Amino acid sequence: MSDMEKEVFRQIAIDLINEYRQQRGLSPINFFPIDTTVASAFIRSIQLHEKTKQELADCKQELSDFRQEVSDAASFRTALEAYGLEIREKNDG
Repeated sequence: MSDMEKEVFRQIAIDLINEYRQQRGLSPINFFPIDTTVASAFIRSIQLHEKTKQELADCKQELSDFRQEVSDAASFRTALEAYGLEIREKNDG
């Protein structure tokens, strides 16, 4: 992990810890040691969380695209039926 990445994760960790501390009426911290076993585990959990959020966003986009395709197909079918045409289903058997 580069020094810049470490600093980004250090700031994310500080923000998360301070949010937790604020909820409990504790004073904020200004520094989080990044080169400890605990920090490494915390950073890894942040990385996994960010990866999971991106995967979820990708799935939501894929679902949205699929729904749009289904909607377009249904509209096309309705338009054909309005002209008295029909779509014959392909029979593979």
